[in-house]
Formats: sequence, C-alpha cells, structure tokens
Amino acid sequence: MSSQENGSINQGKLLLDMGDFDGAIAVYTEAICLDPQNFAAYCGWARSYGKKGDFDMAVTDCTEAISLDSKNAVAYCGRAFFNIMKGEFDRAITDYTEAICLDLQNVEAYSRRAYAFGKKGEFDKAITDYTEAIRLAPKCSGAYYNRGLTYSKKDCLNDAIADFTESIRLAPEDAEAYYSRGVVYGKKGDLDKALEDL
Repeated sequence: MSSQENGSINQGKLLLDMGDFDGAIAVYTEAICLDPQNFAAYCGWARSYGKKGDFDMAVTDCTEAISLDSKNAVAYCGRAFFNIMKGEFDRAITDYTEAICLDLQNVEAYSRRAYAFGKKGEFDKAITDYTEAIRLAPKCSGAYYNRGLTYSKKDCLNDAIADFTESIRLAPEDAEAYYSRGVVYGKKGDLDKALEDL
C-alpha cells in the first residue's frame, strides 16, 4: 500500500470516527480508485455504509473484501455483523464460523455467533460459544452478562445469577447486569434480593 493510499485509509477512519460517513465513503472510494485491490478500503467502505444503515451495501463491500483476502477474519466478522443487522442469522453464523476457523482466538466471533444462535432460539449453542469467549477472555463482563441472559431464557436461574454476579464483579457500574440479576431473583421468588438489585 502506497503512502497516499495509507493516508486515505487513515483519513477515512478519522472521518468515520467523527461521524462524517459520506466523507469517509468519498475517501475510501478514492482509495479504491487508486488501488481496486485495497482490502482495507473495502472494509472501511463497509463500516461507513453500515453506520449509515445501508446494510446491503455493507455486506456487498465485505464480500468484495473477502474476495481480495479470503484468509482475513475481519471481513467475515464484518459481513456477519451486517447480516445480523439485517436479521440474516444463518448467514451470520456461517461467516462467524469461518472467522473462527481462520482465528481460533477470535472472541468477537464466538460472542457474536452466540448472539445469532440465541436469536434463533438455539440457546445451548449460544451458551457453548459464550463459554468459549469467556475461556479466551475471562475478564469480558459482556460475555458473562449475555450468557446469563441466555441461561435466564432457558430457566437455568442459578446459572444466570452466577453469570450476572460475575459480570457485576468485572463491571460494577453496569446497571443492566444488576437489573437482570434482580429480575432473575424475582423469578426465583427471592424478592428481598430482587429489590436490592432493581
């Protein structure tokens, strides 16, 4: 990648971070005109269109990035995320599975595939993926929280409470974890503990 292309990528990221999505798209378009094989520019294009809510275009751009570098888990995760936003959970699961095959340490892919499984009602598969994400990143409060939600949906209330409690230990400012734990205590009939959390 030339210094001009690299500068365009950095400028696109800056514009994206500032919320100037159309500006970022223009910069990434310029980078692609300079080099139609620019993987990073297609990924930036996808993020920009995704931020604008144009998930179809974001998926298309991720697909183009994958055609340029099929061994890069980033583009698979991106396309999977945008498919989740479209409600295309099976497609998302397929892409997250590919990302995991390419990078067995990819916590994001495990966590988000778990979310997609959960949206399909496949709670055991979701729990398995959240558990793997926790194994890889034991200080990730979000994985505990989301696994707790999944346990709650299965009426595994003690497991849900344990996960919400660990999520709170890791992120004591997370009001949602307290609330969710309180709801589960309420389901168990432990109103005193429920009121403490709610």
